[in-house]
Amino acid sequence: MQPNPVVMRSVERRETKGVVTVESVIGDDSVTYSFEVDEASFAGFERAFYMHPFRRKPSEDDVLLFKGLNTPLGTDQKFLDLQIVNRGSRHHLQIETSDEVFRSFKRVFDDWVARFEANRNR
Repeated sequence: MQPNPVVMRSVERRETKGVVTVESVIGDDSVTYSFEVDEASFAGFERAFYMHPFRRKPSEDDVLLFKGLNTPLGTDQKFLDLQIVNRGSRHHLQIETSDEVFRSFKRVFDDWVARFEANRNR
């Protein structure tokens, strides 16, 4: 079985809050999470969501994936590893996030791993 991604579905403003929605997919099972993010993290998500790094491919085919968590040694910085894919092309990027947003994505990742392991052992 091939692991399925955690897909960034939307980044939007709701009143004065920034909200990120992600979908975690394992086989036919899907779980959607929405959570509020701080202003600096929201700006990073927004940049990533609307970036189009592939000149020869239509932007409507871009998909933004959450790929991992990154905490460089010797710093307090927290980063999310993201990837934009479009018809076989890939573009990797990182955005710096707050501790709270990092913890939220860690929970999404931990849940994805648990569901993946349970599905694999069926």
